[in-house]
Amino acid sequence: MTTMIVDDGDGLIRHLLHHYPNLNLAGADLTDVFQRTPLEKFFNGKTWTKDEKWLKVHVSDMMRVALVWHWGGIYTDTDVICLKDMSHFSNTVAFQAPGILANGFFKFQSQHKVLKSYMKVMIKNYKPGVWGSMGPKSLSEVLKAECKVKDLRKLHPKLPLTCGDVSLLPPKQFYPIIWQNYKKYMEPGKGKNFTEDFKENFSLHVWNKLSVDEVVRKGSNSIYETAAKTHCPITYQYATRRSLTF
Repeated sequence: MTTMIVDDGDGLIRHLLHHYPNLNLAGADLTDVFQRTPLEKFFNGKTWTKDEKWLKVHVSDMMRVALVWHWGGIYTDTDVICLKDMSHFSNTVAFQAPGILANGFFKFQSQHKVLKSYMKVMIKNYKPGVWGSMGPKSLSEVLKAECKVKDLRKLHPKLPLTCGDVSLLPPKQFYPIIWQNYKKYMEPGKGKNFTEDFKENFSLHVWNKLSVDEVVRKGSNSIYETAAKTHCPITYQYATRRSLTF
């Protein structure tokens, strides 16, 4: 977190920390995060602060890579619902659509060469006012070089595959519903066959940038509600104990 203050007025955070011994909250000083990374000079130069529209997005894109560069591990967006254990993955990224690698999930060893290249390309591609210029576009550019192809769409029929020591996974495993169809997650009754429909998935990405104002009704049996009840039971309980919607 980039704040040292947590609102635990409803007790959810306390309950989660008690129930899951591997869950921890940690604050992060951004100056420390970017030290000894290819992004250090760019971050300290403050050029990125001029982008009022997508400031948080660009900082998030940079921070996730720097953190994994330092310590290694898995990164997922906060609008990702994890369905299966991902600890067996090594250096791994996933497509969100043919030709487009997403940065909503990735796992790498610390100081991996792809992360180093990614941070350098981020700086080159940075465009104020353009969402994702430091995200999927930059990551895709790096993996094009790693896989020695000009068009990542050519790899799609061969997925999953490995380029060097990096595994590339198909969209269905992490992004089964494309962003244009995000409302399907909230449609009543769509979660009826959840276990069968998403048996090959490791996670669901619900595209919060678009879905943030959508309402999920308790008992609607939507994909989102079914996933929440099954894989986030404590959070679901807190979200619905005083309301029929969340």
